Formats: sequence, structure tokens, C-alpha cells
Amino acid sequence: LKSVGGSFDAIVTDPPYGIREAMSRSNDAKENATRQDDTLPLTKLCYAIGEDRCKGSPLLKSGGRLVAFIPVKKGATLQECLPHAAALNVAGLRMEEDAKEQVLSDMLSR
Repeated sequence: LKSVGGSFDAIVTDPPYGIREAMSRSNDAKENATRQDDTLPLTKLCYAIGEDRCKGSPLLKSGGRLVAFIPVKKGATLQECLPHAAALNVAGLRMEEDAKEQVLSDMLSR
């Protein structure tokens, strides 16, 4: 971070979710993992942002934005696929209400 001169105004990410592997799991197991799994890439990123904030070297400027593409399986809601509130709080992030959906196939959007 020091090499680029400080915090960023925005971070745009499309983290790897292993969708092909996840699509082979049962729906119940996948839904539980989507809602509660601290190993999801975006949840890990939230904790990393929070850790850097605590160290005094935040990745995002105050008021900065984290823009992420989040895979959502047909029948699921975006809220179910977001990092849990604790991860968002640690990172100092909040969800904006104007999330947009991009349909990728009959079974998946982001």
C-alpha cells in the first residue's frame, strides 16, 4: 500500500467463488455455506480490510467504496450471499440499497 501512496477511493473485485464446484453441492449445504462460511472470498476481503483499518493503514479511504461481483444462484437472494454483518462491521462497510443484478445464465446471476 505504501508504494501506491495510501488508501484507495474504491476497490472493484470479482473474487473467485468456485461456482462450478459449488454447483455440484446440494442446495441446503450450498445455502448454509453461502450465508455462514467465513472462508468466502468477499468475507475474507472484509476481514482483511478491517485488519488494515485496525493497524492504521486502511485500504479504503473514509467514504470509499468496495464494489464486488457476488454470485447468486437462482432462487437465492443477494442478502443471503453477502458477508455476514460482523464482517461488514469490522471492515467499516455498509450495503447500499441500489444493488444491480447481471443475469449470467438461467441458474446464475451476479
